[in-house]
Amino acid sequence: PPDRTVFIEALLPAGVAEVVHLGSQAGFNPRPGQAAALESALLGRRGHVECWRREDLPERWAFGKHRRVPAVYCQADTGWRIESRERKARSKAPPHLGAHGFDPADPRMQALFLADGPDIADATTLPVFDNVHVHPLLLELLELPAMPQTNGDPAVLRPALSAGKR
Repeated sequence: PPDRTVFIEALLPAGVAEVVHLGSQAGFNPRPGQAAALESALLGRRGHVECWRREDLPERWAFGKHRRVPAVYCQADTGWRIESRERKARSKAPPHLGAHGFDPADPRMQALFLADGPDIADATTLPVFDNVHVHPLLLELLELPAMPQTNGDPAVLRPALSAGKR
């Protein structure tokens, strides 16, 4: 909703950073000589947004060390957006009424997972799990080789498999 928007101009002085992306998350790289100003303006909680240095991102997100992650990464609270007034003024698009990319630890971000088929156990209820564990389950069901670079753990959803597939 439009009233759930944090405008970056209210937090970040002009000319301090290159905006990499905006939305449910936002990323910023400092302009030359502006790293301290960028961090001073954004790091920590600022209303409905929390920002971290790339290397300090929550470990459970498993991407803070990647070179493509901006120097400062911000996460909006669930249901909020980080936007620029200038970009919003230029946009002809209707207001955003939904988005992905919010913190998966927020219970409101949990999804329903249903599976059925010859290799899926009947009437199985699983505890809450992260979506990254679906990937290794699909690899197993399709009899494709495991991928070492995935963040999912095949053991998490193995109880969903029929006895002959476990």
